[in-house]
Amino acid sequence: MSIVKNIRYYFLQEKLRDKFSRENKLDELNKTYYHGSLPINNINSGVYWDTMLADYSIEQRGSEKDKIRTVLKCLKKVKGNYLGIGFGNAFLEKKVIKINKHLKIFGIDISRKSVIKANKIQDFNMCKASIYNIPFKSNYFSVVVAMEVFEHLSPFKVIKAYKEVYRVLKNDGVFIISVPLNEDLENMIIEDKNPNCHLRRYTPELLKSELLINGFNCCRDNYFYAFKNLYLFKKIISKYYKKRGWKYNSIIIFANKI
Repeated sequence: MSIVKNIRYYFLQEKLRDKFSRENKLDELNKTYYHGSLPINNINSGVYWDTMLADYSIEQRGSEKDKIRTVLKCLKKVKGNYLGIGFGNAFLEKKVIKINKHLKIFGIDISRKSVIKANKIQDFNMCKASIYNIPFKSNYFSVVVAMEVFEHLSPFKVIKAYKEVYRVLKNDGVFIISVPLNEDLENMIIEDKNPNCHLRRYTPELLKSELLINGFNCCRDNYFYAFKNLYLFKKIISKYYKKRGWKYNSIIIFANKI
């Protein structure tokens, strides 16, 4: 089978997962995560992200600022321990520590350089580690945040990631997760245009179903556009005028343990 056919077949499986999630066939959905292969070149490594994050200016994008503001509103009064998974340049964590002195900031990232850079900030406790093996005891965190992380995980390993998040999160804690939407990943990969090394094609229904089968309940969701300019102006317009062709580009879900 050619590389393109392998990729097409892989994304048929992703579409099947979406179909199962929309039909609430959660048993069938769960079975799809335990077999198969990854036909995509997965270069998500610590060395790769050392290079990528050096000049990454995600904070300058209007939608990313908006997502950070949305998360901060949820965290103003939370107390305890905070874990940022794949924190990168720690833009979110830098703001969390300013608005809430009752949260102790921890983080894990596969990028050694990101960890070294973040630990220069007072009161940050960051370490190089994988989401598949989070180096903290069970029921330790009041908040676990994974912003734009799960789309980098293979579907055949993602269940392990959810289990680790579930393990370290307190029973009354909150899991905050965001993923991209509507990015036409299948064709991007076929055309060798996948600059952010994404491996998953998410829909809101699929993400919510993944959370559910792994022991989480979706409490709230927020959707975002990736307008490249005039972000706030277009955001306001989008509430009153659904222009044809405008599609949400990302989602944040606030979840807790069932």
